[in-house]
Amino acid sequence: MHSEFEQLIEGLCALTGYPASQRIIDGAGITIEDVTFTLMHKPADDSAALFLYADFGQFDLEEQAALYPLMLQENLMMVSSREGTFSVSPTEESVVMIEKISLAAHTPGTLLTLLRSLTRRINHFNKHHRAGHIGIRRRSPCNEDLRAPLQPTAHTESAPTAAMNRSAKNLSPRR
Repeated sequence: MHSEFEQLIEGLCALTGYPASQRIIDGAGITIEDVTFTLMHKPADDSAALFLYADFGQFDLEEQAALYPLMLQENLMMVSSREGTFSVSPTEESVVMIEKISLAAHTPGTLLTLLRSLTRRINHFNKHHRAGHIGIRRRSPCNEDLRAPLQPTAHTESAPTAAMNRSAKNLSPRR
């Protein structure tokens, strides 16, 4: 009897024509359009989760120096949206994105669609980052008033504090 994870991987392999589903089940990667994914199911940690590891490839030291601030910023964005996270693979020394998805929510077809979507994003990122067209996101002007002054003085009141103080003056006790 095959587990839900094994059935999903076997179905994925049937769709892609990959002949060795057991290798993927055992932790080997599957490559789609030059992006290697490792699909892991760790029932002891979370029986309902499927972990996707998307390999962005290796970067030289100069590229790594430019990439790490981007990875940290993207991690912040992805945590707030409950998406994946970036890391560096300790075994391959390559950049990976790790995403935790619901095992039950995917069929072989939806998993393949997700992998292809991630492949497009990764290939776009790699192409544009390596060409120098992707940089750190800048704050939007609307966030400027939320930043604390670098050297506050006794006479400086930040915009959020001023707004909070104005609101507090307008409050009346509830009866």
